[in-house]
Amino acid sequence: MISKTTTDSGSTASQLSRRFFSRGLGVTACSAVLALCAVGCGGEAPESSPQDLETTSAELRHDGGAELAHYTETYVRFSFGDKTLPTDANGNSVENNVVMLPIPETPGDGTPGTADVTLSAGERFVVTLFGGLGTSYRDGTPPDPFEPLSLFTTLDISFSVDGQTMIEPKNVLNYFSKFNFDPAIPIQDPVVQAIIWFEGVSVLHGPLCPGRHVLKLHVKNKEPSFGQLLEYNNTWNVTVRSR
Repeated sequence: MISKTTTDSGSTASQLSRRFFSRGLGVTACSAVLALCAVGCGGEAPESSPQDLETTSAELRHDGGAELAHYTETYVRFSFGDKTLPTDANGNSVENNVVMLPIPETPGDGTPGTADVTLSAGERFVVTLFGGLGTSYRDGTPPDPFEPLSLFTTLDISFSVDGQTMIEPKNVLNYFSKFNFDPAIPIQDPVVQAIIWFEGVSVLHGPLCPGRHVLKLHVKNKEPSFGQLLEYNNTWNVTVRSR
């Protein structure tokens, strides 16, 4: 285990270690991903297609749907520089009209964080609210095992859009994904070799109506993750422009 990533401070590994909990990458961080739902404009949520995303193990779960797992994987690969995405008219990174929502940079001690985001009408977005990354190692250390599901079922979590609560403890598994990266995401580090799995709570959200919107997240784990107890209190101020 390394307390901090040994790559330079501007590297994607260093940046992502502030967004996900990870033994190999050090510090954890919170990312946000709204589950498959639409708010405000009355649009129907896109249906999940489990057959579109195969799993490599019977133990892997896509409770939030295969589409959510797919865009969560895209989010992580893009964040670590393992995937290139185009940008929209507002400068957001997108895939198939799904925006990779940026995450406020906070230390995970409950300090509030804020991000201002501009979307175009008709765009969906994805973000991870509480997620972990498993890594493999170059020094003979065994690869990280998945964290127990109870880490997520015991979360103190609330995620809302315009004051409407969407995620809370009783429905958190509807937004849960657990999968291996195939291929693994390579890491330029003398100890950590690659990111091998993701496990966490994310959201894939339908288009919001033109205007201003507020997304709020509170999340705190009651069970330690890789020895860490974390708390995030993030706000996204979202402006949706008409086309």
